[in-house]
Amino acid sequence: KMAEGDSLRLATKHDDIIFIDPLPETFKCPVCISVLNDPHLLSCCGVHICEECIKPIKANRQPCPWCREEDYVSLLNKATRRTVQALKVRCENTSCDWVGALGELEKHLTSKCLYVLDVCKHGCGASFPRGVLEVHERDDCPSRPTNTRITSLRKMMNERLSTIETKYEEDILYLKRQLAEQEE
Repeated sequence: KMAEGDSLRLATKHDDIIFIDPLPETFKCPVCISVLNDPHLLSCCGVHICEECIKPIKANRQPCPWCREEDYVSLLNKATRRTVQALKVRCENTSCDWVGALGELEKHLTSKCLYVLDVCKHGCGASFPRGVLEVHERDDCPSRPTNTRITSLRKMMNERLSTIETKYEEDILYLKRQLAEQEE
């Protein structure tokens, strides 16, 4: 859960967000025409604008982009931010059936969605959906590190198995000869 003073930066492209219900115009920034991200309320006209959109305007001492008033204050509207972050959205990956609050989308995409493409951590250059990547990294990646202890144990077990198979082969041949001699 986001603390009161925390800010959520949407790392996904605003255009990629799939809202369950149409995004109300009051939650769209008039500057970037996208969902409000850290909405600032402008004292002159009561319009909300994204923090990242209003910062350069204020830094350059420009008038309000909505009503052109020269003298105004912008203040983060935490209530509107909570309302926007509670809007229901769907995962951008079409195979994923996750639906949740906009404020949880980033967490879903960065750590939970099994359909996000990730690159193999062993440096082979392969990309797989997160749900398949773990199997690739553990079993299939040609660049995965090998555990020398496990490798030597496998080799020893294979040698013993081969010795046992050879021993039984000789025993089976001996028993077959014994049977053939008794039948004569």
